[in-house]
Amino acid sequence: MTTDVDAPGVGPLLREWRERRRISQLELALRAGGRTKPPSPFPW
Repeated sequence: MTTDVDAPGVGPLLREWRERRRISQLELALRAGGRTKPPSPFPW
């Protein structure tokens, strides 16, 4: 597997997008219908 070290990852691009729109990570997760906490390893 080859990786281009100079290519930007999705993280910096997403951060820039959020900053331009003044959206926090929490706000983005809520808009996407995501969870605000990691899932519990216990199913109950």
